[in-house]
Amino acid sequence: MAQYFSGILRTAYLYSEQIVLTVPEVFDGIFFLAFGPEIVRDILGLTRQNRPCIIISGTEPTLLGCLQQFAVTSVVDTLQTAHATTFSLTTKVYSALAIDIQDRQTSDQREKINTLLRHACDTENLNDASVTEAEAESDRIIDAIVTSLEIASGMGKSRQNLSFLKQRWREWVAAVAAGDIEYMSNHALAARRTTLDATSASLSFTDIFKDKAQEYRSVLLATLHLKSDNSTEDHIDVDGLADATQRKIFLSTLDVISQQPKRSNAFATIESSELPHNNPNPEHTTNTVCADDTNTTTMMALINQQTLRDWYEFVYRKTLAQLLNSDLVSVNLDPSSIESMMMTTRSKESLTISGDITEILSLMPPSQFTRLCYSCKTTVEEWRACNAHTPPSSRKIRTRNMSYAVKQLSEQRNFRNDARTLRISVITSIALGLISILTDKVISAYISNVGIIILIACIIQIAPSVVSGIQWFHSTNSQSSSVVYLE
Repeated sequence: MAQYFSGILRTAYLYSEQIVLTVPEVFDGIFFLAFGPEIVRDILGLTRQNRPCIIISGTEPTLLGCLQQFAVTSVVDTLQTAHATTFSLTTKVYSALAIDIQDRQTSDQREKINTLLRHACDTENLNDASVTEAEAESDRIIDAIVTSLEIASGMGKSRQNLSFLKQRWREWVAAVAAGDIEYMSNHALAARRTTLDATSASLSFTDIFKDKAQEYRSVLLATLHLKSDNSTEDHIDVDGLADATQRKIFLSTLDVISQQPKRSNAFATIESSELPHNNPNPEHTTNTVCADDTNTTTMMALINQQTLRDWYEFVYRKTLAQLLNSDLVSVNLDPSSIESMMMTTRSKESLTISGDITEILSLMPPSQFTRLCYSCKTTVEEWRACNAHTPPSSRKIRTRNMSYAVKQLSEQRNFRNDARTLRISVITSIALGLISILTDKVISAYISNVGIIILIACIIQIAPSVVSGIQWFHSTNSQSSSVVYLE
């Protein structure tokens, strides 16, 4: 897992020296909870002298405030004179530790949680507090939340997991306070936009989501050869009305989730549909889908809940990227995924690098990755300069340059490989020498055109480089790919 995570981070960092994370990724993401801020910086070969490369974006003024919003719900009782506030844990599933918080606590548990959270969270603004006071306050809030999680989930036997969660949360909050990690509110991050007009820059998450959903809804329907008006008459085949009904359910569910920017609501809608959960015929996968594929069995294999979940997740992440003025990076993208299908119609708006490059980056020690960023600084800067306005031909060349730089730096040398290379060079030299003699003594006797002779000589001269280039090109091809979607 560590190598996989390293490959993801380093691929993203090569394209952008600033990586934007969301609050759920930091506080409930398995990677960032497993490694913490210090290891993340080590993976990227960064020291404290480097500017922060990780930016956490949230809706609150501080990261600690985001944690409170993420984990705690507060309700003000306006019927009481004092307007007392009742605190409880937000109903959710913490995916990293598989903690399911439901509204099923006993009255005694709810009262304990309310008391804990009120004493910790119901405090005055600490913007003017000293560093020591701020650290003590963050520790108190995190302790109260984790203790409340233990009470609500009945995880007394798993205190070690919760202690680990508490430690990681403290580390991330402390890293922001120390300046090692940067925190910016969504509004401040979106304000960095310089290429968008005022109207686009002021769009809300809901507005952007609905635009993206409409755009990629059309792409999905075109890929699956479905009509957008819920009509099914043209699709009825020998399998009868059942398939047509399933398509209609798929379309109606797609219409509903296209209007649901809240992910939990959309997933609940998908789960409640009567569609199969995943592909009922594993032998028919999206590997067989192409633009002109009209095979009914192949198409029906994609009419399921998993397709809708994958589509929604892609649209949701694209929305976040635009909202935060960032580019979405998908690493080791499976060619059979729904996201790959979305990409095929938007290839001019993306950068695609071989999945082998990500794998090579994942295996590099931090010092070698630092060397790559320094010794290939111009190549890295040119790749980072690629955007939606860069000509496609230039983007393609710069992406290949980046791949070549990574491949060259990672070349493993040993005696056996060097001996093999030497043998090939000797054989190639002898062959080219014979061809040169043949050209000089025989062909020149029958061909008087000097231009043709010069052309043959040039071909002989560059032949070794051409062979090496072909070998490199094939060595960086893989089934998977890493994609940067340009906004």
